[in-house]
This record gives sequence, structure tokens and C-alpha cells, in this order.
Amino acid sequence: MKRKLFTFLMAFLATLSGAVWGQDAQTTLTISSTNPTVTVTSADVTITQEGSEQIENAKISFGGTDITEYNVTINALNLKDNGNIGSGENPGRVMDIPNDVTVNLTVIGENNFYSEKAAAIFLPNNSTLTITKESTGSLTVDGFRGIGNGEGSGGDESLGGCGTITIKGGTLIAQGHDDGNGNEGTSIGGSLAEASGKLNIETNTFVVLKNIDITELDDFNPTNCVIQMPDNKENEATVYGSVTLGSYIPQEYSLVLSNESSTLTLGQNVFITKDRLATKEGAGAISWDGKLNAYQLTLEKGEQMNAEERGTEHNVTIPDKFQVNDVEGQSLNETYFGAESRITIGAASCTQSHQFIGWYRQEDNGTTTDVFLPTDNTTKSTTFTAPMGTPSGIQSATYSPIWAESNHEIFVVSGTSWDNNEDSPEIIIVPDEVASKLTFELSGITDYGVSLSQNKLTGTPTLKSTDNGLAILHNVKVIIKNGEDTQIGEVTLDPFIISETASLKIYDVNTTNVDHIYNGTSHNDIRGAYESRHLLTLKAKQEDYDGDFTALYEQVHYRIKSYTYKAIGTEGEGTKTEATGDKETLLITKAGTYSNIVLEALTGTFVDGTDHISDAGTTEKTLTGSITVAQKELSLVATEKGTSVSYTVGSTEPTWSKYAKIDGIVNGDEVSGTIPTPTIGDGTDAWKKTPGTYNVTFNPSSMTTLTGDDAGNYKMGTNPLQLTLTVKGDADNVDIQPGTDSEWNMLNDGTFSHVYDGKKPNIGTIIITVAEDVTETLTENEDFTVDYDNVGVDVKEGGYTATITFEENDYITTGDTKEVSLNISARPLNISFKDKVASIDGLTVADLVVADNLVNGKTPKYSGTINADVVSGKNNVYHITIEGFKMEDSDTFKSTNYATKVNGKDYNVDGENIDLGEVTEDDDNDPNHGHGGNTPGGDGKIDYYNMYVDTAATCDGVELSFSKNRVREGNQVSVYVDKILEGYNADDMKLWFKRSLYGYWEELEEGVQPGEYIIYNVYTDIYVKATDVEKNPTGIEEIEGVKVYAQDGSLYVYTPKQMPIWIVSMTGAIVRHEEQIGLHQYDHLNQGIYIVRVGEQVFKIRL
Repeated sequence: MKRKLFTFLMAFLATLSGAVWGQDAQTTLTISSTNPTVTVTSADVTITQEGSEQIENAKISFGGTDITEYNVTINALNLKDNGNIGSGENPGRVMDIPNDVTVNLTVIGENNFYSEKAAAIFLPNNSTLTITKESTGSLTVDGFRGIGNGEGSGGDESLGGCGTITIKGGTLIAQGHDDGNGNEGTSIGGSLAEASGKLNIETNTFVVLKNIDITELDDFNPTNCVIQMPDNKENEATVYGSVTLGSYIPQEYSLVLSNESSTLTLGQNVFITKDRLATKEGAGAISWDGKLNAYQLTLEKGEQMNAEERGTEHNVTIPDKFQVNDVEGQSLNETYFGAESRITIGAASCTQSHQFIGWYRQEDNGTTTDVFLPTDNTTKSTTFTAPMGTPSGIQSATYSPIWAESNHEIFVVSGTSWDNNEDSPEIIIVPDEVASKLTFELSGITDYGVSLSQNKLTGTPTLKSTDNGLAILHNVKVIIKNGEDTQIGEVTLDPFIISETASLKIYDVNTTNVDHIYNGTSHNDIRGAYESRHLLTLKAKQEDYDGDFTALYEQVHYRIKSYTYKAIGTEGEGTKTEATGDKETLLITKAGTYSNIVLEALTGTFVDGTDHISDAGTTEKTLTGSITVAQKELSLVATEKGTSVSYTVGSTEPTWSKYAKIDGIVNGDEVSGTIPTPTIGDGTDAWKKTPGTYNVTFNPSSMTTLTGDDAGNYKMGTNPLQLTLTVKGDADNVDIQPGTDSEWNMLNDGTFSHVYDGKKPNIGTIIITVAEDVTETLTENEDFTVDYDNVGVDVKEGGYTATITFEENDYITTGDTKEVSLNISARPLNISFKDKVASIDGLTVADLVVADNLVNGKTPKYSGTINADVVSGKNNVYHITIEGFKMEDSDTFKSTNYATKVNGKDYNVDGENIDLGEVTEDDDNDPNHGHGGNTPGGDGKIDYYNMYVDTAATCDGVELSFSKNRVREGNQVSVYVDKILEGYNADDMKLWFKRSLYGYWEELEEGVQPGEYIIYNVYTDIYVKATDVEKNPTGIEEIEGVKVYAQDGSLYVYTPKQMPIWIVSMTGAIVRHEEQIGLHQYDHLNQGIYIVRVGEQVFKIRL
């Protein structure tokens, strides 16, 4: 009793704790933007996330007690850890696997892990990561190491090698990226000092490995898997061995079957289109190395038919080789269907003497697999399922119509045995496998020894004693059923004649008017079908029967016993050929002329006409004239590779035979020919060096003679094949220089150069020379983009590298890149010193310095010791020296960005003593005591400087003015934008100034007041200019219609639409700010000058 009670208590406690006896509890963890980090503490965990947006600063870590193996399922995670190396514990790792641990990872849905500078999945060298075979989704890992035991610059470099990775299922895309400090990343690897790893890839997986040296991996042998190797083309993966994929294939990837032994089988929920299948020559070919098995394969060319595939309505597409044969029917030749594709096709067309029964499928080897009967007897349309219940090879087959003659004429000699006789009359002409799937019932004839064996008459026809040697039966019928007692056709055998003797009289023998062109099949010996008439027409009479027989069977009623054959283009009379055996007929198949054709009657005799029916006749008849089978005309067509022909200037000329092929050869015939060299463009070699689009013309008439055993049956047509060739320049060889409006100049060594101005200069435009005398100007962000490397906002002097990536253009292949060396050179800076100061009291070094060509807003720190000695005998004059003069870096100024000269000599960074000589202290109360500005040995008077608008350098459409036209030395001056003329756009306007005529242009920044720009510390004449004001295109009237004017003490503003306005006084006060439309009058304004801003336009108005 005690034992039972103990067991009950333990079970009860287990229930309370939520555990199952002997098993860990399953835990679900959810990551969100508010809870981006989770710690796995149970052996079995499922991790999900809220929403699909990328979650920043995410981390999955492991902290279970005494757990050495974790089973983790991730479902649609999109995580990023952007922690910086050294900023905290285990930074940058999205999934952080500890030492001596195995993680079995099951991947569901699409998952993405991204790390800025560490491993996206951190895997120490004594731990194991296994992606399980139950994985049906994809995992993309992107970091300094995609998976591994490494961190970038600033991290721990002694972490050792990567742990063991085993991939059993799912899709893994691993890639590495640079850590930002020049250390190259890898998809799998260890620390900076050791970039090795152990990778085991098991069967039926899809793996992408980027940025990795495969030779550094241990025990790497890709077998029975799909891998994108580093030597693959971008977004192209190779199938190794035999692979069955039940997981996601990334949409951007095309697949290459590596060799003939490769087999790729796609699972029931895995889809791929034809354009994503590639050969080693290029994408898009249907005939690849190896074999593809699939449930669904969508092809993009040819005729469409309505279809239903796996419950979803859509179109199944038939390739180019879909063809309509004759008016009698059509064949769906070499069609490709995925498993369980449901296909609906209409009734084939026919003559009134034919009945359409249905379709049958015939494999390339001639075997018939299935019959498809109409599912709609009204329209005779047929719906059938492609006979592939599970994935099987996507192979070509022919879908052919089933025909039945509406009426058969039967003549047979009594006692002739039809049992197992190949000459037995056939109700429908189809392979035996097709006939076996239908039911045939004979009616209207009894007691004559005749029956049916499938679709053939069988037995031994026998006359009755009362027939007197001849029985003529009418309205004998054969009912065709679908095997389920539903009638689908009816054939009448009328007349049905059984004769005691072979007494047919054959007459009116003629050749048809059909043009005979070689097609690989014979033009005769098609017994009992309509097609038999395309060689001969024959009539026959039977004694005591008034009607004519027109359906005479070759090898039953007659045969071709001999003829003389002459091949086309040969000399001589030809070769006589005779049939062997009693009933063999000679076939007329090959192209050529057939003459002296001798027919032999097998049942009856030949007579000259209806008037001689009673004549005995002859058993042989020689046809007059001859029959010619013309050669089939072949054409040149583009190969799959020929649908897109490209060439890069300077590369090897394309192998043109890969772009065109001979089309029209009957399957199985041995015929070949040399593809001619095409004419390209104007026939010169200009295309080899000049980018553009060219016509590539293959002329069949220039081909040499066709060769092969069956070449005599063919001739080349005359229609040329024309392809389009796109010629692009090679980015590696193209010459690039800055455009005329670029902010960069070109140095002799090809480097792009720019003088430091404190801003990041954009390339803007480039001029490319792709070939001799071929140049083109390309525009940044339209024709190309630029990665400026580490040229950031805080630009400084030095060398940089810019990577230009070409966008869609006519000259360089889209996506090609070109590296350009950039050099930002030091800006010349001239330091001189004033000889007049406002006051000696409180004088600083900065008060004495004149910095010419300093970037606006960049101010150095000046240091040194000032010594000022009174000059004897001179009032307010001092001899000043500066001991240890230095310019030091500040928050805005970096001395390395300047090439500095002090008083015309190179600046000494260690400091130097400067003798300024005599410096006069200004006395504003003494009009005769001038400072003389920057003029050495001034004239004793205060200097004034002129303000100029450089009209030659200023663009049209803008009017500028100054607050003063003459400015006292050391003071400041304001520059105003008076007016933007109607029809001009000033959105990108810039103002510039320079100190003296030969100074450097410096950009002006707009002040607090709209339209006002201030220049400080005037010690020279000042020149200003405006740039980047452009004339608007015609037709933009509503913005250009702004008017501002003063009249009778009031201000008037007219706007063509609702626009904001500001009216600002010269003291900076905003006196009006509102939105208006139309004409408004503003009163009660004091006299003076006002700045009026309307939208982006600025006006200066005086009241």
C-alpha cells in the first residue's frame, strides 16, 4: 500500500509541475522589439517573433542548467544585433552558442540573422550546430562570420577555430562581410588568426556559401546537395549528385545540374520555373545536363491551353515545338508537363469522313501510356491528368488524336483468314495499347465467320450456300465505347463484300495533286486511312455491285512492285528497286524522283476503264510520269543562348555557332551543317570597339553542303536569321574622368582630386571613354551610384577609394563596378598679421591674425605669448612680437587639412617667434590717426574697402546688393538677394565670396534672416557671386507669377496660389507671417528696407 501511495504522489507532483514523467517541458519564446533578447533554459524550445520587421539589438543565448544538447525550432525570425565589438558582453552575436554544447536547429519559414561586426551565429570550436532534416524553411546568416568563432577588429583574436556544422535539411545561405576595418569576412570561419571550420553537408539540402576559401574547410565534400560555391556565378547554385529538395529554393537562384549523373527532384510543395534552370553555358535551356524530376515545371514559350494543376486554375504552357500537322489532326509534340498537371484541349479538326475520338500520349520511344477521351461530348474537349502521380522525369512526349473513319469499304475473298493477320482491316488506326483501352462492338453481320478483336476484324469470312459465290452486305456497324458502356463513336462498314473469287477490277489509277515534301515518313502504305490518298487514287468495281470501291488497301489489294529512284542533284537515270516477298510494297519516303512505278494487283486485276470491266485485265500496271518528293527546307533559328547575345569590348569574340542552330530535322535523321559566320552591323569590325546595339545576321545561303546519311532529304532555306547583339564596355578597362560640372579634378596619375573645403564632394558626373573616340557623360544616381568608402560628413585631407557601380546604360554592363582613387588635397592657407588693432588692452593672438582662404566656419585656436613695447616718440605705436606662435586644432579646425604659410613661409608646427614690427593702436577720436588696414606702412587714415558683385561669374536670374557699398576695415557687410527674376528657380542657389580679386571663393551660409548673408572681418575688397539659379522649363506659370512691390507707402504681395510669406525688417524682426493667395496689401509699416520671402523666393523692398 505504501508503494502505491508513493507512486501516486510522484505522478500527482509531476502533473502539478507541468512536466511529463521522464521528459523536459516544451517552451515557446517570443522575441519582439520591446523584448529583443531571449535566453534558452530548456532542452526543447520554439522561438517566434512578433511581426515580420527586422528587430534591432536581438540576441538568442543559452543558459540551461546542466544541458549540453538543445533542440531549437525557429520560425520566421528577422533579427539583427548591431552591438559594437568591445561594447559589452558577447556583442554582435545574434545566436550565441556556449562551449561544449550541441544545438539541433529546425528551420521553419524564412529566417534572417545579421551581425554588424561579429558572427551571426557564434559557434566555439568545441560546440556543434546541426540544421535538422525536419527543416523545411531557409536561414540566411550574414556577419563578419556568418557562422563561426570570430569577431572583427577590436574583438577577441584568440577565439580559435569554428565548431562543427552539420546540415541535414532546409536551406542555408551563409555569407560574410568586411568588419569596416579592412578585415575580410567569411561565411564560415574562426577568429582573425584562424579562419577554418568543419562543415558536413548531408543529402537533400540547399546551401549557399559566400566569401569563403573552400580549401580552408575540413572534410568538405559536396555530395547529393545543392550548393552555391564561391566560383559559381552570382545567384547560381550547382546540383551535386542526386538530390530531393523538400525545402525552400530562394527565388533569386538559378540551378545548374553539374553533370549527366546529376538528378534534382523537387518535392510536392517546391516550385521552379524554366528560366531558373541553367546549363553550364547559361540560364534558360530546357536540355540541361542531368535529369530533373518535379511535380510542377512552368514553361514560358509556345501555345497556351487551359489547365487545372493541383486544384489551382492556371495556364499550362506548351513549348515552341507545339505544331499542327494537317487538317486531319494535330499533335502536341515534345510537350513537358509536371506531375499531376491537368490539361484541357479541344477537339482536333477533321473532315466529314472522320470522327474525333480522343487523344493518346506516346513516349519518345514509341510506347503509349494513356488514352484521354472527351470529358465534354458537346464540345468534344478532353481533360486529362498527365500520367505522373509522383515526381518523375520531365521528358518529351507526343499527344496525338484518335481518328475513326465514318465509313469503311470492305472487300474480302471468302476463306481468307484474318486471325492474327497484320492485313486485318482496322476500325481505327492507333497503336494496340490505345485500342486495348476502348471497347468495340460489331453488329449487322452474322453467320459469316467475322468478329472483332479490339479494333480489328478477325476470323475467316465464309459465304453461305445461298450466296451463290457473292455476299454484299450493307449497314454493318462497329460501335466504339469508352470501356464503361458509353458510346463515343460509330463506324459503318458499307459495302461489306465477301466474294468467292478475287474479282475486283481496279481502274482509274492516278497520282494525287498533293505536294510531296520529305517528312521522314512514307507517302504510301497507310492502309485504310484518309492519308492513303495522298499518293494514289484508285477505283474498283465488283461484278454484281453497282458502286465503286475507293478505299483500297496497299499490301491488301495492290502494292508497288518496283520503281526507279533518283536522288535530287545526282546525275544519271537513277537506280531500279524491286520489292521482295509476295506482298511487300516499296515505300516512297526519301526526297527524290520516283519513275517507272510498277503496281501489282493482289486482289483482282487492272483494267483501262469502266467499259472494260468484263476484261480479264492484267496483274501489273506501269504508271505514266513520275512522283517527286521534294527536299524539306531547313532554317536557322536561335538557340536558347542566342535569345540574348552580348559582348564586352576587348574580350574574346563570341563563338557564333553557339547562338544559332539548324531547325527542322526529323527526329532520328543524321544531318549536320556548319553554322555560317554572321555579318554584324555594317560588316566591319566597328562593333568590337564601339558599344551599342547591332544586328547579327546569319545567312543560310553561305552555308557549306549539308552532311550526314540523310542530308539528301534536306536543303537550307534562304531566310536569314537575325539576332540582336548588345556591346558594352568593360568597367575594368574603361577610362573615367570627372565631368565638367563635377566637384573633382583629374590628376596626371588618374586620381580624382579635390581641394579641401570642409564638405563631402560628390562625383556628380563622369566622362567615360569606352573605346577609341567613344565617350559619354554619365550622371550620378541616374547612370551610376557611388560608394564613397569612408568619405564621411567630417571630410578631411587624404586618400580615399570610391566604387562606382553602373546602372542601366548603353555603354557599361549593368552592375559592373570600377574603383576610383580620390585625393582630397590640403587647402592653401595664408596667415599674415595686422599692423593696426583696436586696443592693446586685452589683445589676443587671434586679434592679430589675418587668415586668408580659411573655410567658412572653421576656426583654429591660436596660441603664443604677446610682447608689446611702446615705440619711443610715436603715439599709440607698439613693437609687437609673438613668442611660440601656434595654430592648434579645434572642434571645427584640423591643421592637417591645410597647407599653411605664415608670412609667406611654411608654417612651423612646433611653434615659432613672429616679429610683427610696429602696430598702431586705433584712436577713433583722432580723425588723422588711421590704421591703414592691411596695407603695410599705412597712410595714417582708416581704410575703406569696396564691395563688388562679380557679374561675369554670377548666373542669370538673380539680383544681389550690399548693406554698404564701402565698408570700414574690420567691420562686416551683409549681402542681400534682392530678387529672383520671374521664370527662374533658386531652390539650389548658392552664394560665394572672396577676399580680393585673386582670393579663393568661399561659400556663404544664409544668416538668421531669410535672404541675408554676412561677411565678417573685412580687410580687403570683397567680391560675391551667385550660382545654381536655373531657368524654369516653359509651362510652369503658377510659381513664377509671384509679384512684390511698394506703392504709396504700402507693401503689395501677389501669389498665384496659397503660399507662406514672411516680411522681415532690417533689424531682424518678423513683422508679418501668414499664408495668402491673390493680391494682398500690407499697411502701417515704417519706412525702410524689408526682406520679403514668398515660398522659396526672396525679395528686398524699400518703403
